[in-house]
Amino acid sequence: MNAKLHSKLYADIKALEVELREKYKYDLILSYKLVESSDRPITLDDLYNGLIKVVQRNNPELQHYFTENIPTRVKAVMNYKHAFRYIAICSYNLGVTEVGRFLGINHATAIHSRKTGNDFLYSKDPGFFRAFTLLTEYYNLNFKDVGSTTENTEE
Repeated sequence: MNAKLHSKLYADIKALEVELREKYKYDLILSYKLVESSDRPITLDDLYNGLIKVVQRNNPELQHYFTENIPTRVKAVMNYKHAFRYIAICSYNLGVTEVGRFLGINHATAIHSRKTGNDFLYSKDPGFFRAFTLLTEYYNLNFKDVGSTTENTEE
């Protein structure tokens, strides 16, 4: 998908969210299925490097938790970790075992992040929502091709 088509699709999705919010008085959050534009698939390394860049740009005081893999329960760090795992599993259809093995965690922790991500998106947890939005925007800008969840998009 080229950038012009992506811009049109994004504008249509945002307009649909607003229209449905006004009609039903509920917020609707639509997500994207990210697709690599080249033949080379996007790897967990690519996604994790993006996570580190987003953290360095927006929360540089937290970057050592990701570059040195320091365990912590700091809420801001956990928001980024849950958002990263949620995107890897839900947007890229990577397996929980694969994500867990890559991060050195149990697959159950990856499953927990997927469930937590769903809950936080539904409740609009501000910390998680910020981390999720920053990561999604970074991936959209750097991997360019962004698909909708319908797979049936015409130019």
